[in-house]
Amino acid sequence: MMSFLTQDDLFEIESFRIRPLLYFGFKIMVRFAVAFMMVPLWLVIGFATFGLLLPPQVRGFFLVQKPSTLEQTNKVVQQISDLRQEVKTLRDDVTHKIKHEKWEIEHKKVEADKAQQELLADVLQMKEIMITLLNKKKNELQR
Repeated sequence: MMSFLTQDDLFEIESFRIRPLLYFGFKIMVRFAVAFMMVPLWLVIGFATFGLLLPPQVRGFFLVQKPSTLEQTNKVVQQISDLRQEVKTLRDDVTHKIKHEKWEIEHKKVEADKAQQELLADVLQMKEIMITLLNKKKNELQR
């Protein structure tokens, strides 16, 4: 089968094998050029423009001040004390509301007892009036 191929055909076959390797090598060289020449140049220009031309991630990494451990600890302590104060305030509010509700219930009980006593007194008075009227009617009928 090789005997049917000419020297030009063999060169073409070999060039098809070599082209991907050349393309891969060229791609790697371009990446290195970008990585080692363009990116540092971009960073220098970005810093020269005070971060204006830097991407937000790079700007955040290099130019944003990171809080210290002490600052973070103080912030957490402040948040804890704020939460404790808020819990205390809520506890006081709930306690006050419960006391008010208990007082209101007791007040309603007293009012209900008064109303019951007045109703009982009215019923007893009506009973006495009825008994008096009944006795009066009996006396009239007996005469």
